Amino acid sequence: MALEDVFGEISTGSLNRSQLKGDRICAIVGHGIGTVAAPVGTAFKVSSYSQFLSVGFTKAADTIVLSHFTQTVHDFFIELPKAELYIIIAPQTVSYATLADPDGAYLPKVIQKSEGKIRQVAFLYNYVNPGVPDLVVNGLRASVGLAIAQAQLAANKYSTLEEPFHCYVEAKGLTFPASAITSLHTLQSPYVTVVAGEDSAIPKLGNNESTAIGTLLGVRAKGKVNENPGYVEKFNIRNVPNGKYVSFKIGGLLYEDVSRDQLNDLDDLGFVFPRRISGIEGVYFSNSWTCDLRNSDFCKAELVTTLIKSRREVRSKLLPKTKAPLLVDADTGKVAVETCVIFEELANEALEAMFNDQEISGFQSFCDPDQDVQSAKLIEVEIEVVPTGTADAIKYKIQFVNLLTTTPN
Repeated sequence: MALEDVFGEISTGSLNRSQLKGDRICAIVGHGIGTVAAPVGTAFKVSSYSQFLSVGFTKAADTIVLSHFTQTVHDFFIELPKAELYIIIAPQTVSYATLADPDGAYLPKVIQKSEGKIRQVAFLYNYVNPGVPDLVVNGLRASVGLAIAQAQLAANKYSTLEEPFHCYVEAKGLTFPASAITSLHTLQSPYVTVVAGEDSAIPKLGNNESTAIGTLLGVRAKGKVNENPGYVEKFNIRNVPNGKYVSFKIGGLLYEDVSRDQLNDLDDLGFVFPRRISGIEGVYFSNSWTCDLRNSDFCKAELVTTLIKSRREVRSKLLPKTKAPLLVDADTGKVAVETCVIFEELANEALEAMFNDQEISGFQSFCDPDQDVQSAKLIEVEIEVVPTGTADAIKYKIQFVNLLTTTPN
């Protein structure tokens, strides 16, 4: 049994959203070039775009090596000007999947640097290795599928270690027709979301096009954990003063040249991408799909991040009770009822903050007194959480009538 015997997670700051909160702690692991102050293979933290630039990064230097690293960090901080962003840069010659290796030289370093606090990780592709080309196969670069699988393995490992996070992977090399692309919903990777689409203002560098991954990471970090990035009222990513998404592309085509059927196909396949909506100004993300079945409990990123936060909040309340003396019933030798009540109240207290913040719809906790803690050296608390729902569409009915009805149909 692990030295820390509570299975959940630590989180702070959920009641005061004017402060930095745990939900905003993110990471970018990607190909690029380092600087003297931030060399390749070294994890570091920045809290603003200006701080990132202050350690020597520039878009001009990135352009020379066909990298969008600085641009991606810029896009993230446009959405969330103040945040905790952990970064590590890998050589451009290593594979995309290597970035997400849970036992590799990159991801573990940013997790350790953050002391396990990272909630969301974006894996940034700027691969350049002429000797080992990454070819487009069936509508995507071959490395994308491998990176998705590796990211899920990483999420699984760190979830077991009680440091869960959600992952974002770039849909590099995306080309139409979409019929050639394997559905992301079949990949059994619920902790991974794949993002497509590129801002037309960002030039393609060699064979490396940009994606909306920095923007998506920023949107998800600034919103509540249960909010879909396609939430129209809240997340318009078109930013004219910053020149963002005034024009954009999907699959190398200008958005205006992509048919409605092609967009529907990408959505059906599980990609997340920018889109326009008839009747309202702006640009919005299409949805929040994960690489899991469309009817699974974790088919959308907000369901995953809601669970992640629930675990971390509960763990923060239960952890201080680890190895504490617990009263048992002198007649049965089982856990005393009053002891169970203490654990139920702690778990409920953790989730009450999320409920009050409308991040979950309901919750309850139960600690069964029929537990032999003396022998098992373990006490279990069962927790049920009702997530919030998301209406992907709203249907209305309208018609002419001779007389208004008193009872709507």
